[in-house]
Amino acid sequence: MKKLVSIISIITILIGVIGFSQSRKELKQIQKWLKSVGLRYTIHDLKRLKGLLLQSMQVKSLPKEIGSLENIKYLQVDRNQLKSLPKEIGNLKNLQRLNLYGNQLKSLPKEIGNLENLESFYAGENQLKSLPKEIGNLKNLKVLSLHKNQLKSLPKEIGNLENLLTLSLQNNNLKSLPKEIGNLENLKVLHLEKNPITEDKVEKIEELLPDCKIYH
Repeated sequence: MKKLVSIISIITILIGVIGFSQSRKELKQIQKWLKSVGLRYTIHDLKRLKGLLLQSMQVKSLPKEIGSLENIKYLQVDRNQLKSLPKEIGNLKNLQRLNLYGNQLKSLPKEIGNLENLESFYAGENQLKSLPKEIGNLKNLKVLSLHKNQLKSLPKEIGNLENLLTLSLQNNNLKSLPKEIGNLENLKVLHLEKNPITEDKVEKIEELLPDCKIYH
């Protein structure tokens, strides 16, 4: 029995060492990538990093190792040249604010739905044509900004965002919204300006959201 316990202990230690080594390797990759865009961080700094600001730095992609920044709460990569996001972004479980405004994103990975602590999500002025249904998993989301994209529809799961206060959808190609939008009982502001939604559809939305200020 003692021998078995010793073997288990050794295996546990080895797994811990391997995990630490892998994590350090990923952080080194992040360190190298950040240096390429003009930012210098030590590995120690990256381990404690709470926020990362990469505004207007001509960033064309995010490395998959971005998912190793497990303590990060704020990620701002607005006004860059991103065309896609790595699925590993879904590993940032402590993320509260994500700003992707002003890029060239055509889609979002389904793993975006793993960001369970996200409260503010800005993805305006991109080229999004649709949203993954997993967007409905963001139960703590309060602000969702998707203006100036190419959205033609929203997934019905949008109605799961029970804590949403502000939803910005202006300047898209939306002709209607799913009836589940009526589940957003806490929604206070809805922007629908410059969408091809007819007045009768807007009236139905107003009936579904009687306590929400709707701009159209």
